[in-house]
Amino acid sequence: MPFIIEHPKIEIVAFPTQGEKTGSDILRLDNLMLSAFYVRSRYESYRDAWYRKTMFLSSLMDITEDVDFQRIIALGKEAIPLIIQDIRKSPNALVIALNAITNASIKSNKKLTISELCQAWIKLYDKGGLHLN
Repeated sequence: MPFIIEHPKIEIVAFPTQGEKTGSDILRLDNLMLSAFYVRSRYESYRDAWYRKTMFLSSLMDITEDVDFQRIIALGKEAIPLIIQDIRKSPNALVIALNAITNASIKSNKKLTISELCQAWIKLYDKGGLHLN
């Protein structure tokens, strides 16, 4: 079972203006940074669990129907840069999650290998062809 942290409640804190003094030296993370950390933590947990369970499987259907693979898809567009980062390092079946998240696919006249599919998605991402907003 992957280790999952629950998203904490976030308190909005007003930062002092220049010249104001604060009563403490507490490091405050803004909401965006905290959210990115939370998504990355969940993604890495799901990815690691998925990989351990499917690394010796040959059926792409079994690999992509795994519960942790589906959890990665459920993270949505915030997972795209993380998937791209992973497939850039090592092409793998995580690339299939991009089809589900973006509701798009790479068009080709020939059947692509996982490595070719990864390269095509990376190229599209690097050109700004994936709209993440």
